[in-house]
Amino acid sequence: MIVNRDPSVRGPYTAFAEVAGAYERGRPGYPEEAVRWLAGDEPCDVVDLGAGTGKLTRSLVALGHRVTAVEPLDEMRAQLEASMPTVQALAGSAEEIPLPDAEADVVTCAQAFHWFDHTVAMPEVARVLRPGGRLALVWNSRDDRDPWMARLSEILGNETVEESDVLPEVAESGLFGPVETAQFTHEQVLDRDGLLDLVLSRSYCAKLPSADREPMLEAVGALYDTTAGQNGVSLPYITVCFRAQRRKLTSPASTIIVRQVESKTVRKGHVTNVRAKGQVTIPAHIRQAARLEEGDPVEMELVDGGILLRPMKLIDASQAWFWTPEWQAGEREADADLAAGRSDRYESDEEFIAALRARMTPRDADA
Repeated sequence: MIVNRDPSVRGPYTAFAEVAGAYERGRPGYPEEAVRWLAGDEPCDVVDLGAGTGKLTRSLVALGHRVTAVEPLDEMRAQLEASMPTVQALAGSAEEIPLPDAEADVVTCAQAFHWFDHTVAMPEVARVLRPGGRLALVWNSRDDRDPWMARLSEILGNETVEESDVLPEVAESGLFGPVETAQFTHEQVLDRDGLLDLVLSRSYCAKLPSADREPMLEAVGALYDTTAGQNGVSLPYITVCFRAQRRKLTSPASTIIVRQVESKTVRKGHVTNVRAKGQVTIPAHIRQAARLEEGDPVEMELVDGGILLRPMKLIDASQAWFWTPEWQAGEREADADLAAGRSDRYESDEEFIAALRARMTPRDADA
């Protein structure tokens, strides 16, 4: 079983509140070369989202970056404040970052991106980033190519991080450029207590009542007792990193209230009908071109090749904007830039939006 991919197994992020001390004592840090790849060599303003007890925060500070840590759990944040009293640590989350617009050059996130509500969090991250700023994500993943680590994973369950965990969420936001990836290796040496703290700090163990944790902790303790050397055990990790640059738009995507979404798409001979209500994040350049504002009620219909947006405030409700997310194959480079939200070739955002609007076709809503 891959435990970090199953929410019913890994438990809620609030489970960390009870094991904050174990998290600080048992979790590994991050190799310096990975942190440099994520945040850069030159000191800059970094917001560390879901900072936890500060495992990544302290590495960023050590490289000279000016770091603001944001962490929702009081217990985790207290550990960070105790070890790094000079670092500003704020109560907040990726969905509600307690900072003004354009505050950071880099937003980092270690071991936490999978907990986010990405529809809300991605626009928030883009909001606090300066134009051209960077989103940087990192996970430590157990290297099960090592026989000892493989035995540990037999007890705990496997953990993996794949590009599919990140790339779709970043791409669908429309707010960031291509995602770059890199991997690094490092090792952590733990004694028996440290190893048990590491296990306890995993959410799938932390969520359990104390009595239910014991079989797992006893099995790991027995593994240590039969294999550890004089200095403890060495745990090899693969540090998996992702980074993407914020697109140069002055206004991030907005969450639009959708009264109804109706999908009638034909793919490979199959007709799929989906109806839903809720919220959808529309990229800023599409929102502006369609003259939609934050919270505007709209009807949206997925049609072959694009999406019909019907702003409910329009007097003539028979007209709708036709948005083709990827445009036509073979269109000019300028059209590709428009579709991707790249405004660099235009003198101003106003000129960019006007150019995009010229390519958005008013369409009969009943077509």
